[in-house]
Amino acid sequence: MSENAKDQNSEAYELLENMNNMWSDVSTDDQGEESRTPASLDEVNASMAILEEFYSMNVTIKEYKDWADSLKDMLATYKEIFESEEPKDDEVAQLLEEVFMLWTEISYHDEAEYRSPKNWKEIRASRALLKKANMMTVEDDQLLARIEELEDVLNSAEKKIPNHSSRVIASLIFSVVILLGLVFLLSWNTFELKEVSYDAEWFTTGQNGNLFWTTLDDKEEQKAITRKIYLPRNTKLEPLGRKGKSWIQVKTPNGDFGFIDFKLLNGSKHRKAKAGARIFMKIGAEKEDTLTSGSMVTVLERKTQKVNYGSIDYIKIKLADGKVRWARDKQFEELIFEGIPKLNPDYFIATTIATARKQILGKTKEAVEKRYGIASSFFQTQKTDQAYYAQLVVTDTNNRQRKGLIVNFNKNDTAFNLNYIDEGESRFYNKFPLMNFVRSQEYNKTMAYHYYLPDQPLIKWWTEFKTSNWLTKIIYWVLGIVYLTLCLFIFYSLARQLVSPLMQVFTYNRVFANGFVKFVNFLLMFLATYMFFLFAVTIMDIWFLPLIAFLGTVIFWYIIHSHFVEYDRCPSCHTMYSALDKGSTKTGKSKSTSYEHKEKDLGYRSRIEGNIEYREHHYQTWSEKTTDIYQHSLDHRSCALCGYEWDIALSEKIDSYTEEV
Repeated sequence: MSENAKDQNSEAYELLENMNNMWSDVSTDDQGEESRTPASLDEVNASMAILEEFYSMNVTIKEYKDWADSLKDMLATYKEIFESEEPKDDEVAQLLEEVFMLWTEISYHDEAEYRSPKNWKEIRASRALLKKANMMTVEDDQLLARIEELEDVLNSAEKKIPNHSSRVIASLIFSVVILLGLVFLLSWNTFELKEVSYDAEWFTTGQNGNLFWTTLDDKEEQKAITRKIYLPRNTKLEPLGRKGKSWIQVKTPNGDFGFIDFKLLNGSKHRKAKAGARIFMKIGAEKEDTLTSGSMVTVLERKTQKVNYGSIDYIKIKLADGKVRWARDKQFEELIFEGIPKLNPDYFIATTIATARKQILGKTKEAVEKRYGIASSFFQTQKTDQAYYAQLVVTDTNNRQRKGLIVNFNKNDTAFNLNYIDEGESRFYNKFPLMNFVRSQEYNKTMAYHYYLPDQPLIKWWTEFKTSNWLTKIIYWVLGIVYLTLCLFIFYSLARQLVSPLMQVFTYNRVFANGFVKFVNFLLMFLATYMFFLFAVTIMDIWFLPLIAFLGTVIFWYIIHSHFVEYDRCPSCHTMYSALDKGSTKTGKSKSTSYEHKEKDLGYRSRIEGNIEYREHHYQTWSEKTTDIYQHSLDHRSCALCGYEWDIALSEKIDSYTEEV
């Protein structure tokens, strides 16, 4: 190797050593050996310049070249790191200028231009730019102060500029969800005929009898009861449901169905003793024995005995050991009813005669049953088939409410005529505006799941509690009223939510004065809730409690709405949610006095005049004065947008005392 080459290698090594020694980030490992790395971008740039000089030399030692290559890679990594942390004051300044120029609310003071956001679109765009600026490294104190200044302007603007669009959109979305839910609910018909497992022999008639339109337990017109067909002995029937204590809805082999007294069926002979069932040798005899609970017996004969206070039903029974005895009917359970679904006597579908004609006439029996559920009875005659839909409560052209509808089908299975089954009764609420419109929609088809009653109560202990005694009945009644009222309040509140977007359109429109806004929104709220009230009346067929809940709901929400308008809507520029709280001032106190006459019964006193004793009723009377003390105050409000100031007068009762006068 020449002397010149040796000198080049030596100088190259010294360059690398000097570069390493100039790095100011020093660390020591566990063995005490010291290592250095660049601490700034300036050190990295100076080192890279040294490396350029190194590579310009004629270096022949491979170890020196490898060392330089590894240092080059390390410096490139550190350069990237330090450049990402390098302050970007120029970029930040440009972003802040963009923010300022976005704002279109311009004013001038001392020949200086001041800007602020005019709407929420400008606020959101400014927030995005400031967020980007805050993610950059800034060293200039003036830029940092400028960022804080712009942030303060935005915070102030957010308080002054009402965010109407987001409120309306949120309200609209919520209202659409409620509307879609109601549409789904009202279009959902849950009627379903239950399948019944039964012993065919039990549901065969043991004697001649009749199949009726409806049960004799119902208080129907006599003509409804006389609609019947004859069933000979040994007619096999298919049970569909049970109603009351004696009636089973059945279907005949001919396709007719109606109600039959269970006593006509073979299964009525099979009974089960309740706890404490007593047996006698004959009616009127002393008790012979008491059967154990669940003892099976066969009924041979039934007899009713008249007594002073009414009548007692007796049955002649055959015991398991073959003995024949008499017992009271009520002390035995009917096995034939087990497994037969209970029909709900209160289930009904409200409609109008015009809608019924439109939906029934010209339709097949299958189409009618798909809409209204299975008929209570269906009798075939030589000329027509007649179906009786007891669940239809029809309002006629005179606003009379008719319970039950007879539909005549021709041999092509097409409905061609309708008849009422009773004389009907007049209900004054049928004359309410829009009531017939609501009835014509047949909304309470959605309650079709009530066609059957549950086999077991959902809360058994509560069912037993509410019928235990007169006190539990009162408690049940009170709690039921409270629960129903609460449900109606929540239900009616949905109506307010449905019209909320339209209400907000009036509330946020700065053209309308506050009084007009409150009046129009009250009308919108009232009309929407009124429609829900009509719906509730149609569903429940009662009006008083729904009316009280309806008025209470409307008044409650109107008070809430009025409070918001008075407190948060500027009476001058009519901007909603622009009000600032400026505190309150007490303005004084006042008294309100009322008088009440009191009376106490002291009972009778006797006095004697001559030989005659007189008894006189004595009372103690007095008056009480009640004084109520009220604190009056003014809540001060100020508009953040136009600066208008207004006061709201308040009165609060702070004390009350009663004294005798």
